[in-house]
Amino acid sequence: MNAPPAFESFLLFEGEKNQLLKDPQVLFAGYKLPHPLDHKVVVRVQTTADYSPQEAFTNTVTDLISEVSLLEERFKVAIKEKQEGIE
Repeated sequence: MNAPPAFESFLLFEGEKNQLLKDPQVLFAGYKLPHPLDHKVVVRVQTTADYSPQEAFTNTVTDLISEVSLLEERFKVAIKEKQEGIE
């Protein structure tokens, strides 16, 4: 089943928004999808004066990549442990 573009965008940007809000220097983070059939997302990030929104967004993407890599490694270890237990 293919998810509609709006749902895929929601999943992607909801994770980024939540990660942005974990940063104490981010005052506001949000996004909106103007129309479900339009492949466009409006992102707003407000930060403290000494921290740029671009820097916050870049750090968030880096953190999410690290989390996904850790999840992948743990998943591979769990599969290996499960296969060894079966044999």
